[in-house]
Amino acid sequence: MDRPSQAQNLSSTGFDRSVVAQVQVQGMAAWGTRLKAEAGHALQFILAPSQEDQGVSSAGSLQGQGLADARTGPGDHDALLSGVRRPLVHRSIVVHTPKVSPAPRALTSPGMSRIIPGARGLLLKTIILVMGGLALLGEPVQAQLSYAFWIRNVNWDGYTSWQNYIRRSPAYLGPNALALPEAVGGLHTGVALTGQWQGEVAQEWHRGVAPYRENTFNPVLNLSVPLVPGQASLEVHWRPYEWWSTDTVVRDLRNARWEEPRGHNTSELWILNRWQVPTALLGRKTPVTLGWGIKTTAGKGLENARHTNMPAYWFEVRTGRSYPRWSWWTQQGFLVWQESVGGQNDAWTWALGLSTKSGPWSLSAQAQGIVGYFNQGDRPWCLRTEASYQSKAQGQTRGRWYLRYQHALQDLPCHTWRMGYAVVWNKRSISAL
Repeated sequence: MDRPSQAQNLSSTGFDRSVVAQVQVQGMAAWGTRLKAEAGHALQFILAPSQEDQGVSSAGSLQGQGLADARTGPGDHDALLSGVRRPLVHRSIVVHTPKVSPAPRALTSPGMSRIIPGARGLLLKTIILVMGGLALLGEPVQAQLSYAFWIRNVNWDGYTSWQNYIRRSPAYLGPNALALPEAVGGLHTGVALTGQWQGEVAQEWHRGVAPYRENTFNPVLNLSVPLVPGQASLEVHWRPYEWWSTDTVVRDLRNARWEEPRGHNTSELWILNRWQVPTALLGRKTPVTLGWGIKTTAGKGLENARHTNMPAYWFEVRTGRSYPRWSWWTQQGFLVWQESVGGQNDAWTWALGLSTKSGPWSLSAQAQGIVGYFNQGDRPWCLRTEASYQSKAQGQTRGRWYLRYQHALQDLPCHTWRMGYAVVWNKRSISAL
């Protein structure tokens, strides 16, 4: 039965016009709810008036303002309301007759329909219908419009999860997403483990290579703890937070979901363990260090393609040789990161570096890259240069200031500047603190 026929049947039973208005509004609410369901809105909007506002505590009782005595002809409230409330999906909106003088006598009298004149009653019903319609339909329309650009950009099929549209490769993520950790203390640190505590505090600024406009700022906190002096160490590489902004070109390239391409989120955390092969096996001139580590899921912002929000693990082998004025080193490794619930990317990692020293100053250069399996934005490589100044030692503690620049040449379109301070101290200086 449609809404007009319901109202006509109610009028024919002799019910008061207030009850008829109630049923009309409830029918409109049910019709609006069905319309939302047919339009494909998955959200359920809680518009739960209290029982006092509804005037109904159950299908068989009325607690409104005088509605219990509003019957003027044959019929039954229980049968009527149960028939009306049955098609309602979630919520109902009930019209109450306002208290106007003489309220007590009029609300309990059979002539309740004469309290609200025709014009005022029509205006009141119109206002309530408009407000109820806005409450029912306004929020899903706003949510749909906020992602309308994303739906057009990815050509959404209507059922695939948005996470499947995020490409978890360096070319389509933020600059900190899969940044491999360096040796604590800087590029010139070398391969051999010193057996000393090392800490590092730095600030990074990433700027996109034209035509990709991106700006990302993040601090860097690194720590190396000797487990077995000269043999094993534990390292923590942490970028606690990042503040970023991009243009709409980068936003659409990465299939990001925020229409406003700016924000902030937590960044990555790497935990590594390094073990140096005993010199009795390979000699002292060319040390070899083995390393393995994991990337946690601390990096968030997947909806904006900032981080993978999935784990990764890395194995590496470093070797090199140091001379009085200069040194060289190389690194080979194997990196695996999760791309989706059922897939992963396997990549070979490589690096080659040179360093020279003159007094307290040192200058280093390094080339580093990742060669992914799929060759879909997963093969970035870059060049790094670093200048550092060794400050005067204070007891057993030595500090070093450094400035680093990184230029990405493929699949990582950004420049990176980094300025930091690294400190080295031994166990005696720690106990003295």
